[in-house]
Amino acid sequence: MKLSLSANINKLRKEHSMTQEQLAEALGVTFASVSKWERGAATPELNLIAEMADLFGVSFDALVGFEVQNSSVAALEERIHELQSEKKYEEALTEAEKALLRYPNDFRIVYRSGELYAVVGVERNQEKYLHRCIELLEHSILLLSQNTDPEISELSIQNEIAQCYVSLGKYEKGLEI
Repeated sequence: MKLSLSANINKLRKEHSMTQEQLAEALGVTFASVSKWERGAATPELNLIAEMADLFGVSFDALVGFEVQNSSVAALEERIHELQSEKKYEEALTEAEKALLRYPNDFRIVYRSGELYAVVGVERNQEKYLHRCIELLEHSILLLSQNTDPEISELSIQNEIAQCYVSLGKYEKGLEI
């Protein structure tokens, strides 16, 4: 587990073109507090960390720099993908929901689960899976700062969401998806 709150506050503040003074004003704290946070000399209170995550548009985990053990998340993601490839959908959906309970803010798990629900929704012609897909993919956009795959972008995720809406439209009109 790696935590890098001070570096992340500094990085995100600069990405949002904010000065330490502007961030301090937005949070209702002193400039000195922000300076101490960025140097690692002090840690903001939990409610301020949550406010900063909201202000910067990142997950709490991403701001704090929490990283779960890569191997366990990667193994879960791979397991879900394998089950999907083998068309063992019930087992894949069960694994995905368990993984989402354990890692609700991990981009890889949320995105992979969203893709699974899209496939199952289309293959089974069931709108409940497509709605779940949309929910997960929209959540994955909020976690995009964790993404390491250069082929996945906000635009590509928005395209997948749009495809789900198209499939839903066909479903609602009684057409074959």
